[in-house]
Amino acid sequence: MTRPDPGKRRPAALVVLISALLATMTATTARPAAALGSISIASWSLPSGMAYGIGLDAINQADTSPGGYERYYEYTPGGVSTDPNNPQMPGSFSFSAGFDLRELRMEIYEFEYPKYQNSGYSPYHGDGAVVVRVPGNVSSHNLGQIQLPEEGNGTVELSGTVLARGGVSAGRTKLEIFQVTGSRVTTTGYRLDAFSAGENLEGGSYTSGPLWPGQYIAFVVDQVTGRTAIGLLDLNANTTLDLDLDTTCYGLDECQFNGSTPAATPGAFHPVGPNRIVDTRRGLGIGGAVFPGDGRNSDPNNLKRDASRLNHEFRIAGVGGVPAAGVGAVLANVTVTGATASGRASLFPKPARTYVFGDQTSYGVNPPGSTIYWDPYEDVPNLMVLPVGVGGRVRIDNLSLGTLDLVVDVVGWFDHQQPGQTGSRLSVVPPTRLLDSRNAIGMTGSFQPDQSRDLQVAGVAGVPSSVTAVVGTVTGVGPTSQTFLTVHPQGTARQETSVVNVPSGGIRPNLVTIGVGSGGRWSIYNERGTHDVLFDVSGYFHPTNGGLVTPIRPVQVLDATLGQNVTRAAQVTGVGGIPGGISAVYLNVTAERTTSYSYLTVWGLGTQPIVSNVNWTQGGQNRANLVLVPVASDGTVRIFNAFGNAAVTASVVAYVS
Repeated sequence: MTRPDPGKRRPAALVVLISALLATMTATTARPAAALGSISIASWSLPSGMAYGIGLDAINQADTSPGGYERYYEYTPGGVSTDPNNPQMPGSFSFSAGFDLRELRMEIYEFEYPKYQNSGYSPYHGDGAVVVRVPGNVSSHNLGQIQLPEEGNGTVELSGTVLARGGVSAGRTKLEIFQVTGSRVTTTGYRLDAFSAGENLEGGSYTSGPLWPGQYIAFVVDQVTGRTAIGLLDLNANTTLDLDLDTTCYGLDECQFNGSTPAATPGAFHPVGPNRIVDTRRGLGIGGAVFPGDGRNSDPNNLKRDASRLNHEFRIAGVGGVPAAGVGAVLANVTVTGATASGRASLFPKPARTYVFGDQTSYGVNPPGSTIYWDPYEDVPNLMVLPVGVGGRVRIDNLSLGTLDLVVDVVGWFDHQQPGQTGSRLSVVPPTRLLDSRNAIGMTGSFQPDQSRDLQVAGVAGVPSSVTAVVGTVTGVGPTSQTFLTVHPQGTARQETSVVNVPSGGIRPNLVTIGVGSGGRWSIYNERGTHDVLFDVSGYFHPTNGGLVTPIRPVQVLDATLGQNVTRAAQVTGVGGIPGGISAVYLNVTAERTTSYSYLTVWGLGTQPIVSNVNWTQGGQNRANLVLVPVASDGTVRIFNAFGNAAVTASVVAYVS
């Protein structure tokens, strides 16, 4: 935040917006039955020894303002005005608005003098500011002694960095923050709301002036694009909020956003963990099992509505080794467990509200999201590309009649290619089997209970030794007991995470992306029973070689019933804004209304590989899995079904440029 000139009038549209929103907050008095066109301030006083700027902003009966200040004055510590026509700070004054006056807003700035005589108020230098709202239903007012927040006197501060692809020029961002709760009062009972306002002249960072603890409404404007984010913040201590101008709402939560949605941008990959960020069984990330629906609740009790909202969303930015800002999407393994009824769920970026003080009804229509299917009480994983939503959050639509527990393990994140971001690029390779414990490929013999083995994944099968992470499909085959597999970089401590959960005697695949450890190896751990494991490599991330990944809203490219031994081509490029010339796509592939046990194979180049990407063990099961697949020269990918019939859909969730 910066050094605005309070003498400048704010843009009329922003003033109207601020006035209308602030009018919804608790007022000091009721709306007058009959409005006056003028207000007389019989007396008021400010602490001595400081310079002040005072702006008068008149609000009409429709809670709007003509725009900016109708009058503005600056005074030295001695009370002498910089305006020769108004030489003395008055102890009283009268104001006439020229229209039916609902309220007069006095914005009072405190600043050092003469150091900042020519620049006025600056939050960078600890200058405080308050709003006094003077109702228009009383002709004369005694405002009494007015205090301002002063640095170090029980005040808090908001600060952070400002990020954008291509960098942030000085003055690009305008931030205004106004107090909603926790306000002080004058000696005669008039409400005082602290605020801070300015432009980040320093470009990549900002700092507010001193503020009293409480809830605030924040207005953030990107003055290059004209997009405005409006959100609520709780400031009970010094708070850091990094603003990302490449995301909806810039990092604010429960936010109203005005302007076009920021376009999806290509980014590089940063592996982490794996780290667990959600486990509803233990109240991690979400307080308990997820109920049916998307969290919308018409209960008149706002606490119940808010509890329902929190039951259907979780944070993915700022947790599990993922930064709070500069993140386009997170790559995470999502597992459904303990579901009381069969069904599916959609996970999508949290959208902006159409009105910041509204409830979930103001979210609008849910955007499409990645899906996962399950049967009652089984454990089903699916790797997902989860674009970051408002407040760094993802929402859940539980499309079943029962509750479910959710486990989320983050394995990495994609950046915006902002200054200083140096992630890895993605290359695909022909699917190659590096591990088949049944046939002594990669290692000999089945995994035993509570056993960990190392697998070479870098420096083999076209994967360079200098990679940062490897991508491929791990398949668990026929364990003698229900079990799960954990994969982590060799040489690192095994975390409480999993990549695939397999029922006794079942077959379950899942796409994985894991950073490589010492010697280019992974450690693979089996929890229970004797268990055979397969791994088919399909790609890798490298510091310099390969393409960037662009996460997008899912674009469906196939919806067809595939019979036994049937292959269907799906056109990818040119559909839903997916460009030509891309090298690969992430596909979320689903099989429904299955009539027999079977599997799907997905590929794009050359002959059909001897691998599987989606498996089910009996008719009637529904399954979904993420697949990384190269795109053929004609812009298509191919999907093969082995047995029976299956209704197959495929949606692109990201593409590799």
